[in-house]
Amino acid sequence: MKLLNILPLCASVSATFLADYRRLNDSPDRQAGFLPHNEFAKPREPPNNYNKRDITTNKTSDEQHRLVKENSMSNLNSVCTRETHYIEDETDMLELQRQCNEIIGDLIISPRYDSFVVDLRNIHKIQGSFVIEDARDIARVSAPQLNYITQEFRLHSMTSLVELELPQLKFANSIDWTVLPILAALTLDDRTMVNENIIISDTSLQNIEFFQGVQELDIFNINNNRFLETIKSNVVTINTQLSVHANSRDVELEMPFLESTENLTIRDTASISLPKLNSVQSSFQIIENVITSLDVPELEFVGGTLGVIENRQLVTADFNNLTEITGGLMISKNPRLSKINFFEKLRQIGGAIHFEGRFSETILESLKLVKGSVYIESTSEVLDCSSWISPSSSKSIIRGGKVKCISGKKSNFAEVNDDGDIIDRKEEEVKEKSPQPQDDNDDEEYDDNDDDIDHSDDTEEQSFRSDETRTRFLTPKPRAKNTSTNGAMIKRIEGVLTFSAVLIAFTYAGSVFI
Repeated sequence: MKLLNILPLCASVSATFLADYRRLNDSPDRQAGFLPHNEFAKPREPPNNYNKRDITTNKTSDEQHRLVKENSMSNLNSVCTRETHYIEDETDMLELQRQCNEIIGDLIISPRYDSFVVDLRNIHKIQGSFVIEDARDIARVSAPQLNYITQEFRLHSMTSLVELELPQLKFANSIDWTVLPILAALTLDDRTMVNENIIISDTSLQNIEFFQGVQELDIFNINNNRFLETIKSNVVTINTQLSVHANSRDVELEMPFLESTENLTIRDTASISLPKLNSVQSSFQIIENVITSLDVPELEFVGGTLGVIENRQLVTADFNNLTEITGGLMISKNPRLSKINFFEKLRQIGGAIHFEGRFSETILESLKLVKGSVYIESTSEVLDCSSWISPSSSKSIIRGGKVKCISGKKSNFAEVNDDGDIIDRKEEEVKEKSPQPQDDNDDEEYDDNDDDIDHSDDTEEQSFRSDETRTRFLTPKPRAKNTSTNGAMIKRIEGVLTFSAVLIAFTYAGSVFI
């Protein structure tokens, strides 16, 4: 009976809508061709207070972008050619799809988009950027026929996004996907080409093995993907930054063809494969991984600091082809590393040396010059400090710095002038230490307390500690935290499921009514 009571109301609303539609369709403006086919679905311009971000910050210049637009403008109607296509709701999107297979200008989806799904359907090319930011209700983005995005493909802060479908995408100038905490399903062509940056951060993806055809990038940054298991890329050159950190501790990194990069930082991985890496122009940092081996057999040059820090399972390493480090060398807190003997060809270090751990040997037979100070500390009592404090030749390889070598209970100190002459030398007993755990448990705490060193000469010790040796190295930073909590993620998933249940209920009710 209740359903029958609302029938007169539905009939009244329908009659009013039809009358308005006929009035619009029969108007003089419609007859003159001034109104679009569907006035109600006309795509809206961005609101006046919308602050459009800079989209064209890639290699393709603004002038090139403008020329491309002008050359294609004659073949597309005005709806398809705009500086910005600002889509505020599903009606706007449907109208754009109806009139355009290719659009010129940036496609921006409003944070207030009123549907759970963004579907580009038959749009196959965007001559501009594709941007969705802060749209917290969108659960799925589908572009089944999209081939090209000539500028940036940016997805930011989409906390309900579960699925991203791009089966035909062949090219995007740059990819920046950040804060998509429940994105777990990605359909993407393995041959998708990217010209500048690949940044994937804070997702639920398990594998990143796409982009196999990419040869050169500016930035490759994969971070905070807590379920990630594998990262594989065939890139050969990275011009600015290679960064992998704060992902699952079981992630395996494989870059079989990488030859050079500007900066390299790898943290929190279970295995690292860089068999062809030849040069790193700035810093090379391997920090807090659970790797057992680190082999970089082709590496010849590091233009900044080389740091291997707090890799508690590391047993062996191979840097035997490395000949020069322009910055400092830091091998610190790798408790299973028993010897530092993997720099067979290293001849010159342009900065300081810092070795700290449980090693019993330091063998650098080819090393001829160190332009900074040297600090060596080992809990092993068999470490021989004499090669650093009292070199066999008349000259030290250290130039104009201080040398401190602590082996078990003995602390040796020397000061060297710019010519390599030792101008001061002494040996001291180290204070008794509290018992140290000797097992190699994964959760052990490595003792880094300087209080166990005899500070009988505070002035000299402070001078050494303030020396460039202790300050110029990169200190490991705390692991980055994920930007979304598990509780928030569960609530969002519940919201999506609730919406689906309601939709199914309405569909069923409608079928019964009919």
